[in-house]
Amino acid sequence: DVAALATLNEVERAEIYYGKVMDYAESFKKYQDLITLYNSRETLFGMPNTHWSDLKEIKATFDPYYTLWEVAAKFTTDHDRWQTHAINDVDPSQVEQSVTEWSRKLNTVSKKLKEEAPASVCSKIMKDLNAFKPHVPLLRALHINLSQQHLKNIGKMIDWETINKDNPEHSLQALVKAGLPNRLSEVEEIADQAEKTNILEKQLDD
Repeated sequence: DVAALATLNEVERAEIYYGKVMDYAESFKKYQDLITLYNSRETLFGMPNTHWSDLKEIKATFDPYYTLWEVAAKFTTDHDRWQTHAINDVDPSQVEQSVTEWSRKLNTVSKKLKEEAPASVCSKIMKDLNAFKPHVPLLRALHINLSQQHLKNIGKMIDWETINKDNPEHSLQALVKAGLPNRLSEVEEIADQAEKTNILEKQLDD
């Protein structure tokens, strides 16, 4: 029952709800395939095509819920991975692409979700996405090919001996807790210098 989707509001069950809406989506696809087959036979026999307006209306009502729980499930899973895995195991380009895409999708469906339960879920995920966005530049800066000295210099900013990008204990979550985002401009400056050095060394090697 698509109407029941309007009552779901537990973000922690996002993966379960995403599985539920995926099942609905598969059912819609099967119905649409049957309609296409039925209409093609009507055409074959010179009969006017039957219009299934009710199904289209139900599908239009369903689509925002599908998008909501798709984004909620994917963000919940990926957000945890981005926060807790080693820096080298997190691709900042993929993170930025996902965050941008999900923000766009939620901004669109937020205008269509009128019920309190799904609207509150949408608002929470958007809030969490917006809270995470400022950390993307830090991830990008740390993904530059930094020397050990560069990593030590960055580590000193938060009273660490160094930054180990292969160590999950030096995850984004740990770096944020230690206050590294407050020194973002300095980290970016080091990363910029490192990138220029890397380019120059490559040119000399060529």
